[in-house]
Amino acid sequence: MTTTSRLELPAIGLGTWLRERARSRATARTRQRERLVLVGNGMVGHRLCARLVELGALDRYEVVIYGDEATPAYDRVHLTDVLKGRNPHELLLSRAEWYAEHGIELRLAERVTAVFTGERRILTESGRTDRYDKLVLATGARARLPNIPVDGPGLLVAYRTLEDARSILERLEHGGPSERSIVVLGGGLLGIEAARAFQGLGCRVVVLEAASQILPRNLDPVGAEALLAMLRDAGLEVRVRARVERIERAPSGVRVVLEDAPPLEAGLVVAAIGTRAADDLARAAGLRCSMHGGVEVNARLCTSAPHVFAVGDCANDGRVPHGLVAPGYAMADVLAENLVGRRRRFEPEQAVTRLKLDITEVTILGNPHESTATELVYRAPGVYRRLLVRDRRILGAISIGAWAELAALQRLVGESRKVSERSLQRFTESGLLGTSDEKSRLAVLPDSAVVCQCMGVSCGRLRRAVAEGATTPDALGRVTLAGTLCGSCRPTLAALCGAPASAPAPGRALGLLGGAALLLAVATALVPRVPLAQRFAERGIDVLWIDPTAKQVTGFTLLGFVTLGMLLSVRKRVRRFRLGSYSFFRLLHGILGTAALVALFAHTGFRLGTNLDLVLMVVFLVATTTGALSALLAHRLAPGIGHGAVARIATVGRRLHDYAFWPLPVLIFIHVLKSYYF
Repeated sequence: MTTTSRLELPAIGLGTWLRERARSRATARTRQRERLVLVGNGMVGHRLCARLVELGALDRYEVVIYGDEATPAYDRVHLTDVLKGRNPHELLLSRAEWYAEHGIELRLAERVTAVFTGERRILTESGRTDRYDKLVLATGARARLPNIPVDGPGLLVAYRTLEDARSILERLEHGGPSERSIVVLGGGLLGIEAARAFQGLGCRVVVLEAASQILPRNLDPVGAEALLAMLRDAGLEVRVRARVERIERAPSGVRVVLEDAPPLEAGLVVAAIGTRAADDLARAAGLRCSMHGGVEVNARLCTSAPHVFAVGDCANDGRVPHGLVAPGYAMADVLAENLVGRRRRFEPEQAVTRLKLDITEVTILGNPHESTATELVYRAPGVYRRLLVRDRRILGAISIGAWAELAALQRLVGESRKVSERSLQRFTESGLLGTSDEKSRLAVLPDSAVVCQCMGVSCGRLRRAVAEGATTPDALGRVTLAGTLCGSCRPTLAALCGAPASAPAPGRALGLLGGAALLLAVATALVPRVPLAQRFAERGIDVLWIDPTAKQVTGFTLLGFVTLGMLLSVRKRVRRFRLGSYSFFRLLHGILGTAALVALFAHTGFRLGTNLDLVLMVVFLVATTTGALSALLAHRLAPGIGHGAVARIATVGRRLHDYAFWPLPVLIFIHVLKSYYF
């Protein structure tokens, strides 16, 4: 007599035993993982964590984050929106729960004061010490304050962090009438943006810029004069060549003493004169730092100390300008891949700087200050455009005012493509290069327009993602989930971020599969069941529906096709599951769905069954019919953008397809249980 071994559970109980097993496995995994300490919880630090999660690196690293601020990482690019009334919590890139869900230890309001690279440990302001196997510095940059005498605290406030914005709003809310008068030091991007926001709060604002023009690092003198005229027409007082001698206390608030002009009285003075790399910690630790600021890093983001890396504004590779989030995001992506064993080098991409105001928008592409290039300028009321061209290649561009061709222009600059003489001549006459196509025109869709119907992603959300560093359709998909379902909106994503659509929308093969699957699904629902007549018996066909073994083979084959087909859902919803492209999985999904319908005929002979079997068949046919219809419509929408009635039908079909699939596992389980046990 043979005996069958059985799993013996301990006497402590199943629940307790499972918890103990999970705890022991977690402890073993923790012991095996390397400890990765991240100093800095800004946008770039968050990006690094998000990429590590996507790459499945938390099975390899135990991640601990130390942040100076009391708030988790937030969108600093849109900090001025808080001054305009936006809820600060809406700027959070991830809530604290997100870090906990992924096993990331987040220590807020705990500043790291020292790094001991020889011992591989850090020291915090509270006296805590922590060891590391690998250390990443993402300390960013700090607001630069003017080197002038200030008579006391509170007279000059910086504008850099969320706490700075909250403090300014609190002073404006609880202060007297004098507080509603503000002097902004700095006529750069941040200063102008903040000044317009203060104007929107009903404040009287004066902007002081020490240089001879506003935006001195970004605009040429003519463009700066054009923007200055627009700002003054909007009621903003801006003074250039305004040098501040000192800031002193006055009976009504603050007095700003100028070199060659009468002093200004205000309730608040805000410094927005730029930033400096927060490299103090690195310098004190003996890491090699640039004389221009920032920790020196190589192409793999390694510092001069072993096992120590740096990304973002605190890192200096000799090529990246400070103050832009896109290069920091690119650094984070490269470092994350290197930490999981891939070998990638950081190569700075085309610099894009944008200033969006309620009265106009300013865009700077490439290098707009190349002295050896030919300058082409176009001016019109409210519009200023300047191109720097050499050998018919556009090296840099400045645009003030809306320009539908910006997406195409960004591609021309980034790819260093030649343009025709006719296009350049057209630009000098009309301000247009003539490269505007359907994709470029889509770049000026209103922010409220929904681009990705499947995921409900608006044009405004996508534009914010582009401003934050998502420069390809795939990157937009990772950040916003746009284009990750049907893919028909990818041409629009490419237009918005100025990049080619690397993975095209579904093509002819998927359309043919959709048509075949639709015919099979309709046939299964409408064709009468196959009769078990003598002519079938003679040929042995009826064995499929009579012989128990054949029924099991066809049934489990069908189950296998359905199970494999649902891998597409895993590909969409599980961030760690990123094997292969989405287009490949969607095509495989179509093949498996069509094969499942063939297997369904072999299993049932067009019999719909009764009771729960009938429910199972109806649900399955609804899922396959809507999926096939969506594939057909997606093929039709692939060359275009997918708006209108057809797109709405496709969207409804996809949603019904998804909803119909969820009951299937339960219904199939009941069917198998009935077949074997009842």
